[in-house]
Amino acid sequence: HVAWNWFAGGSTVTNTDGNISSQVRASATAGISILTYSGNGSNGQTVGHGLGVAPSTIILKCRSANQNWRVWHKSLAADGSKRLILDQTNASEDANFLNDTAPTSSVFTLGNSDEAWNESGDTYVAYCFSEVPGFSAFGKYTGNGGAGSGVDGACIYTGFRPQWIMVKRSSGSENWCIWDNVRSSNRNPNGRILRPDSTTNEGGQITGSSGHAIDFLSQGFRCRTGEQKINSNGSTYVYWAFAANPFKFARAG
Repeated sequence: HVAWNWFAGGSTVTNTDGNISSQVRASATAGISILTYSGNGSNGQTVGHGLGVAPSTIILKCRSANQNWRVWHKSLAADGSKRLILDQTNASEDANFLNDTAPTSSVFTLGNSDEAWNESGDTYVAYCFSEVPGFSAFGKYTGNGGAGSGVDGACIYTGFRPQWIMVKRSSGSENWCIWDNVRSSNRNPNGRILRPDSTTNEGGQITGSSGHAIDFLSQGFRCRTGEQKINSNGSTYVYWAFAANPFKFARAG
């Protein structure tokens, strides 16, 4: 078993910044908030997130009905018009769950009545993250198909040595991939992925064209293969990364 934990502040407060009140626990320093709310079924409703800056990514789930996890990432569409699904392999798609509206420093906007995000009487949880230099980075990159033989894979700059990385191919269907710096016994290359969309066990230390290994670097990460999940030539990927040693105390490596 493995667990990843983020500290989101010491107390829960009622937030009335939006049309819908939310219960929020937030850490502006870490750029993390967790909130719950009840839907009202009206289009264009807003929900306060408590970060004080606009979130870079939002993960949202209906708690009272059988619905998928909706994911918005700033690099999919800054205006909130596209989404991924955390428990499916789909490419990014047009969606109305954020009402085609960019989140602000205080609220995010919900689209038309839907059981997945704003059905009247249903309850929801949302995880909001804003980018904090030296601690977290959320962005995108284009794969180059590099898979050894003198060709480096795509190299992504985060500004810190990562501890936890998640990548999803957004331009096509593929598994999500999560790496961390604890489960890999050999450190680099690290091919031990877990897949949020699948019940399969973790991948192994695999390199080559069929692998999914990356290197954890002092200022980011590098793809070690041309595998479609992480580095297919010309494909677009979005990523989430958090630091091993946050802020100015990150060690060179």
